[in-house]
Amino acid sequence: MRNQHAGHGVLVTDTDGTIEYVNEGFESQSGYTSEEVVGNTPRILKSGEHDEAFYEELWNTITAGDVWDGTVINSRKDGDRYVIEQTIAPVEGPDGEITQFIAVNHEITELRELEESLRQQREQLDVLNRVLRHDIRNDMNVVVAWGEMLEDEVTSTGQEKLDRILRAGRHVVELTNVARDLSEIIHGDGTPDLKPIPLRQLLSEELEKRRETFANAEITMADPPDQRTHVLANELLSSVFRNLVNNAVQHNHTAQPKVMISVEESDESVRIRVADNGPGISDDVKESLFREGKKGLESGGTGMGLFLVDSLVESYGGNVWIEDRVESELFDTPDEADPAGTVFIVELRTTAKQDNIDGGRE
Repeated sequence: MRNQHAGHGVLVTDTDGTIEYVNEGFESQSGYTSEEVVGNTPRILKSGEHDEAFYEELWNTITAGDVWDGTVINSRKDGDRYVIEQTIAPVEGPDGEITQFIAVNHEITELRELEESLRQQREQLDVLNRVLRHDIRNDMNVVVAWGEMLEDEVTSTGQEKLDRILRAGRHVVELTNVARDLSEIIHGDGTPDLKPIPLRQLLSEELEKRRETFANAEITMADPPDQRTHVLANELLSSVFRNLVNNAVQHNHTAQPKVMISVEESDESVRIRVADNGPGISDDVKESLFREGKKGLESGGTGMGLFLVDSLVESYGGNVWIEDRVESELFDTPDEADPAGTVFIVELRTTAKQDNIDGGRE
C-alpha cells in the first residue's frame, strides 16, 4: 500500500478524509510535498470547478463501500488547474469495517487541453467551411447562369470557350456539394440514422438532375428497381450516385459519354451498377481508388467524390467496388463493344417491400 505507483499519483486517507500518505507521483502532479499534505484533507486541492453536490456524491459512494471513478479538476500548489482521472476505493479491515480510502490519479491535463484546442479549431474551420462553401456556390451559380444566357450569342469558336467555362463552373458547384456532404459525415457520431429510402424514386430523380447537368451525355437506367424496393440509407444516398455519374462523365473523353445504371435485386440486398464507355481504370489503381484524395485518372479533380461514396456506402452497411465493363454489356454496336470502360457496383441492404406513393420518373 505504501509502495510508489509509477506514473500515477497515489493518496491514502483515513475514514475522516485526513491524508496519511502520498507518493512521488502525487507530489509531481500537485506541486505539494508529502510533508505539506499529510494531516490535511484533499480539500486543499479544490479548484472551484465542481459544486458541493459533486463531492457529496463522491463521499457517499466510497463511504457506502463502493468504488468511485471520475474526472476531477484540481488546483496545484501554484494555483494552476490540472485534470485527473481518479479511482477511489475503500479498504476494509478484518472485521469488514472500512479503515482507509486509496485514491489513484492519472493526469490527463495535456490531453484535455489538446481536445479543447481541437474543438475550437474544428468550430472555426466549420464556420470557414460553411462561409466559403456558401459564397463560392452562390458566385459560381451566377457565373454558370450568365454563361448559359450567352450560349445563343457566341460564335462557334466562342462556344467552345464558353463550354469550358460552363464545365469548370459546374464542376466547382459539384465540389461544394461534395464538401457539404463530407462535412456531414465528419461531424456525425459515426452511427448514421438509417431509414428505408425508395430506391427507384431516388435514382430517377438524381439521374434527371445529372442529365440536366451533362446535356451532352447519354444517361439511362435499364431494369429499374421495383417501385416498392427500399434500401437502408439516409438522404445522403443521392450523393453516392451523383458522384458516381459525375465521375463517369467527367473522366470520359469520348464524343458522347454514355452511362447506364442497372439494378439487380435479391432477397436482402440490391446491386446498382453504374457502367460507362470511358477509358477504364487500371488494376493497380482500383484497390486504392476510394482512399481520401486518390485520383484514378489524370484530371484536375480532387478524388474526394469517390472517397465520399465509399464512406457513405460503408456507413450504410453496404459495399462498393469496381469491375471492368465486359464486352457488349453497355452497347451492342460492333465499334463500341469492347471491354473498355468501368463499372462501379454499389451493394445496399434492403428492407421489406413497401408501397411507394411516387415511384419516380424513368
